Amino acid sequence: KTFFQTNRVWDIVQTGFIEPIEDTELSINIIKELERNIQLDRKALHYFSTKVQLHVLKKFMRVKIGREA
Repeated sequence: KTFFQTNRVWDIVQTGFIEPIEDTELSINIIKELERNIQLDRKALHYFSTKVQLHVLKKFMRVKIGREA
């Protein structure tokens, strides 16, 4: 949680966002917010796929027995 808060993506991880129905007319502000949310969501997914796995892997590399994991 702290990692995602530090990188300013925790809100999108915790609550997500609602994508509008296709062909819905949106205001400029809503479009900007949607683009921002999509960008944050992709950033969070990137962190999940790279940083978190490396962190977890490092933890298990130090483990000598299964119970320590």
